[in-house]
Amino acid sequence: MLGRHFVAPRLLARVDGSGDDVPELIYERTMIQVVANEPDTLISVIRADNQVLESVVIDPDEPYTIMQRDSELAVTSDKPVTVAAYMTNAEFTELGSASMVQLAPVEQWTTSHWVWVPQGFETHLVVLGDPLTDDEPGAISITALAGVPLALLPDQVPDPVPLPSAPTTWIGKASVTADGVGAHDVTRWALGPGVYRVESLTPTSVVVVGARVMDGFAYLGGWGPSLVDIGPPT
Repeated sequence: MLGRHFVAPRLLARVDGSGDDVPELIYERTMIQVVANEPDTLISVIRADNQVLESVVIDPDEPYTIMQRDSELAVTSDKPVTVAAYMTNAEFTELGSASMVQLAPVEQWTTSHWVWVPQGFETHLVVLGDPLTDDEPGAISITALAGVPLALLPDQVPDPVPLPSAPTTWIGKASVTADGVGAHDVTRWALGPGVYRVESLTPTSVVVVGARVMDGFAYLGGWGPSLVDIGPPT
């Protein structure tokens, strides 16, 4: 997924409700890697407050990496690059293990995603998108579905049935503003096992992050053309 504008979220977080009325999130370090597609590519890595941390020139055989814990990041470049986020071994929460997810550039975000959440993990849905008003997640709809065979793609199921209430919990958000990328929120939900459809009023990117003691996974939510667009398999 080549692009020139990315929002790079922190992946793994645990809700800490001990001692405060308002739970806080404890974040583990996330490693962001940028890989150039062409020689002499200028990239900029930007903190959530629009502070440029570093601007460097990289080549395809010399990836750039940075660790983050205290802030979401944005990445811009003058030529197409790919950006991946790595869940590193846990230091604070004992959750998770090394796992990688390739991020979608802002130019390729969409308004509809499908995700699957397995059993046995503490799973968060991390949604990158336009700022939400007054911390309300209403611009993003998460619908749990019944009757979706996991061996099939969602478009192969004629009428998936929404469950009466989705087992989701709104945890909170962080924000990032960067020249060239704009202002975006990184919102987080806790999800129970199941198949979900995530829809938004404006384009978003969805990352699913699951963790348990010394184990974890991360993947990009389903996106791109549907089977209706590309036709049946041959």
